[in-house]
Amino acid sequence: MDTVEEILRKKGCLRSYLMITKDNSAIEFYLKQGWQVLDLYPLGKDL
Repeated sequence: MDTVEEILRKKGCLRSYLMITKDNSAIEFYLKQGWQVLDLYPLGKDL
């Protein structure tokens, strides 16, 4: 993850987004890595 974040910074990215399901048990791992839960509504549509 550190390598990817460094590449993104060098490209001028200010934020990265990660989408996981609500029941993903890895949420604690991501929170410890500095990820934050955002107040967003991801939308999807089955075609």
